[in-house]
Amino acid sequence: MNLFDTDGRMEDVGPGYRMRRLEVYNWGTFDGAVWPFELGGNTSLLTGEIGSGKSTLVDAILTLLIPQPKINYNKAADSGSRERSLTSYVRGYYAKRSNASGEEEPVALRDKNKYSVILAVFSDVEKDSYVTLAQVFFFQPGSERPARFFVVAERSLSIKKDFGGFGNNISDLKKRLKKSLYVEVFNDYTSYAVKFKSLFGIVSDDALDLFQQTVSMKKVNGITDFVRKNMLGDVDRAEMEENIQRLLTRFHDLKSIHDAIVRDREKMDLLRPIVKASDTYDACLLKESELSLMEEGVQPYLAREEIKLLTEALTKSNRQQEEMRARRTSFEAELIHALEDIDAKKKEMWQNGGNRLHDAEKELKNCEKDLAQVMKQAENYRVYADVLGLSVPVVLEDFLTRRKELEELVGALKAEYDALDAKKFEADSKEQDIVSQISADKTELASLLKRDSNIPAPFIAIRKDLCCDLKVAEKDMPFAGEIMEVKPEEKKWEGALERLLGEFGVSLLVPENLYGKVIDWMEKHFLGRRMVYYRVDEYTPPVSMTDLPEASAARKLHIKRDSPYAGWLASELVHRFDHMCAETTAEFKKARFALSLEGQIKTQGRRHQKDDRHALHDRRYYVLGFSNKEKIALIRKELERLEGERATQRKIVQQIVAERESVIRKRNAAENLLVVDNFKDIDCQYFADRVDKQKAIIQSLKGHSNILVRLDREVKALEKEKKEIEAAIRRADGELGSLARQITEYEDKKAADERILCSAPELIRREGFDLLDKHREDCIKKRSFTLKSMTDKQGMYNKWIREEKEKWGAKKEQSGSAMSSGMSKYLQYLLLHNESDPNLTNELNRANRSEYKELYRRIGEDDLPKLLPKFKKRLRENTIQDMAIFQSKLLSNRDVIRERIEEINRSLYDIDYNVGHYIEIECIESLNSEIKHFRQQLKACTDSAITGSDDNYNEEKFLEIEKILSRFSKSRPGRAEEDKKWTAMVTDVRNWYTFAVSERIRMEDGSCGEEYEHYTDSSGKSGGQKEKLAYTILAASFVYSFGIIGSRVLPTFRFTAIDEAFLKSSDESARFGLELFRKMGLQLLVVTPLAKIPTIEPYISHLGFVSQNEKRQSQIRNLSIGEYRKELKAHEKKV
Repeated sequence: MNLFDTDGRMEDVGPGYRMRRLEVYNWGTFDGAVWPFELGGNTSLLTGEIGSGKSTLVDAILTLLIPQPKINYNKAADSGSRERSLTSYVRGYYAKRSNASGEEEPVALRDKNKYSVILAVFSDVEKDSYVTLAQVFFFQPGSERPARFFVVAERSLSIKKDFGGFGNNISDLKKRLKKSLYVEVFNDYTSYAVKFKSLFGIVSDDALDLFQQTVSMKKVNGITDFVRKNMLGDVDRAEMEENIQRLLTRFHDLKSIHDAIVRDREKMDLLRPIVKASDTYDACLLKESELSLMEEGVQPYLAREEIKLLTEALTKSNRQQEEMRARRTSFEAELIHALEDIDAKKKEMWQNGGNRLHDAEKELKNCEKDLAQVMKQAENYRVYADVLGLSVPVVLEDFLTRRKELEELVGALKAEYDALDAKKFEADSKEQDIVSQISADKTELASLLKRDSNIPAPFIAIRKDLCCDLKVAEKDMPFAGEIMEVKPEEKKWEGALERLLGEFGVSLLVPENLYGKVIDWMEKHFLGRRMVYYRVDEYTPPVSMTDLPEASAARKLHIKRDSPYAGWLASELVHRFDHMCAETTAEFKKARFALSLEGQIKTQGRRHQKDDRHALHDRRYYVLGFSNKEKIALIRKELERLEGERATQRKIVQQIVAERESVIRKRNAAENLLVVDNFKDIDCQYFADRVDKQKAIIQSLKGHSNILVRLDREVKALEKEKKEIEAAIRRADGELGSLARQITEYEDKKAADERILCSAPELIRREGFDLLDKHREDCIKKRSFTLKSMTDKQGMYNKWIREEKEKWGAKKEQSGSAMSSGMSKYLQYLLLHNESDPNLTNELNRANRSEYKELYRRIGEDDLPKLLPKFKKRLRENTIQDMAIFQSKLLSNRDVIRERIEEINRSLYDIDYNVGHYIEIECIESLNSEIKHFRQQLKACTDSAITGSDDNYNEEKFLEIEKILSRFSKSRPGRAEEDKKWTAMVTDVRNWYTFAVSERIRMEDGSCGEEYEHYTDSSGKSGGQKEKLAYTILAASFVYSFGIIGSRVLPTFRFTAIDEAFLKSSDESARFGLELFRKMGLQLLVVTPLAKIPTIEPYISHLGFVSQNEKRQSQIRNLSIGEYRKELKAHEKKV
């Protein structure tokens, strides 16, 4: 049906509920009397001068119909929302004045003892029914805001008759009204609105919002916002939240399963490396066991192999021994024959003068022997003489002279040696001192590079051992010197302050909670040096350094303020080191506690100390300060110097050693020469002459007998043969002895091997020997054994086993470390997720490892296989189906919007917006990226619900759904408000579209005509054009929202008002608007200034003229249009 289905005639009173009368009592500037405005159910005009009170009456109508929080009083007049309020209307504020304090306060026409009433009577002439709406306002004691109650009557009421004469108690009025026929009294707007909306047939909750919008709207700023707010109705957020909550509840069950799967997978990921490391660990244990068997079995195994070789060797040696014995017997027979021949020949020589020759040859041998000995001694003498640069004496006199010289030389060389030896000792000591200093400096430098403090390395090492044993950080027990330093501006006092505070600086500060443990530790350890430590109380009364004199030593120090020991240290410095830093001896003498620039310390006026064991400004001995950079630089420089000194000193030592060795050689040579005390011991010429003489004698004897020469030659040949036979016998004896020893050795070795083999356990002989056979090629280069190589083979086996043990031991340690780390991570994971398993620890024993393996198996083979199908089923049957239902509801709401717009467009088609033109509202898919993305996400989540494919019910689908629902649940950290707004936006299907208005040319055949103009808002239009577009869209919205569609059977509400109407309209636009509302069959209350009356006058039946008297009180005069015209003519004639 057409929204504007009317017969086009002008009716005095049309169908539906229309306002017949508006009454106000004590409302705004309408004061002290009941002021009625008679409309008679017809289109009427409310006019008057600006500020006379027109909008006050319009706001009374709004108060009767609209819930208080939504009312924007006097919006049409562009007054601020705070300018007028319910309180201002009830009290009758009309001006502002300054009070005694200079602040502005409102001036009221009424006090709080008065009450106010607003009332409107509506009637439907066709049904002959009346509805009266009224509200009564009053102030309760002590309240600044008015209270009220609401009245709905299914008959005509009036203020004067029904709301007056009840006395002074407003409760009496309320009781009286409750007793009245067809009258209902309400304490709240909601119940009141339910009642009157049911009587008026108002179904849409947005209809009254549109009514308020109509009162003041003169243009449409944005088509989209207007259509969404006024034509599409509010989204039922409660129902939407219920749908979302249902989704979240069902999804929560699925998420619990998914979380369990994720946790199980995370556990599997954590357990997998543990199980893998455990398998490796077990393999290492097995390998270690095998290697231990092999290691224990190497000796008996090689003994077994050696027994085999020894058995073979003994057989061979016994055979060789028998052969050698036979050969020796043969040699003995040959020797006997040779001896017999030699004896015979010698006897023959003796008979031919051989005795004299024998004696001569014997003497020759003795002389040759003496000559050889003297020549050897003479050569030694020459060697020692060469060392001293001397020649060998050839006569006795030279020999004796040389001995005297040598005795003097020995004494001189001994003295020189002693001097050089002393010099070397001194040089060695100096070099050792340098080396020791270098070593100490390098140790100190290495320690300093690892830290920031200047504390000496030995103290640092003690603290490190202490903290390591107590399992505390080193920073928890600082040395005093680590948390204080000399102020930069006091550098000239640095050396002296180091003297004063040096011992205190290397004192350890021990907190109260570690004090007992430190005492116990110190008792159990020998430190090798003096160590001082202080017990630091948890609380130390604060002290002020500024209370000390400017020259005080404590004031020249800077304390590390972020140290927990800063307060205690300040207290110690104030009470123990308030020495006056005296720049002159006079000051030093005067002070009781003093410190001089040269490091002299005075205590209690009596004790004085000056420690100059090292230079005052030698930074190597400094212990104070937060940084050790200067100390490091100094030590590095000192090391460079010391290295140079050590090189120089090494050269000096080497030179002394060379000189000393030369002296030693000379002294030894001289002493060895002095050993020869007889010249004959080196007189080679004397003994050479004797040899020559004896040879001449032998030659003379041989020359006289050829028989002796022949016999001598034959004896020598026989003796040579004898020697060869004797040598052969000796060799045979040697061989036999060697074979005997070898056989004995073999037998002993075999017996020892058999004992070793018998002592080996059965397990070693059964499994260990097999392993050694198996790895023989790995262990030794040549697999065969020999007796000579047995020791080497044992070494090879032992080396291979040792290397394998090291390799598998490292692998075991690595896998154990991986297991321990993995177990700790797993237990930490359980703790993080509030889980526990009493059967699991981070120990590496077999039982604990088995627990982890069983857990890994159970999760992988039992838990996950059960959870995954359950997850897939819940995802498919619950969550995705729920998402599909949720989507279908949104799509259904979307379809409703399109249907509503189509219905409104069908009705707009028949009304001329311009001559021959009509307008229609266009639905355009929103380009908002978040809405588009949401719709795509929703489609992706529900595609499988449409296709039914099992492959789609996977974890990826779950995550897609979770992305949406996590925002629905507003559970993202720090983004709850953002997600709340996002949820409201994307689930409100009105936001899925933007809207525009298209003005088109109407075609005769009823088809869609060509577009003439396109509107997204009314910007760029004239005032009249804006109103025209506004009224056209408003008309369609009003008719739709209030259900005014053709000949509807249900009651309809046909009244609306426009405040400041047509103020900027052209006459043509004004007539268009009035004609539009007339065609809709609506009663229109036009509120406008006097200037517009001529244009409006043809369309109205009643007129209310509002004015104000000199007391600022408003009043209204009611005129019919006929009375107005008569008065207008009379006025024109008079003018």
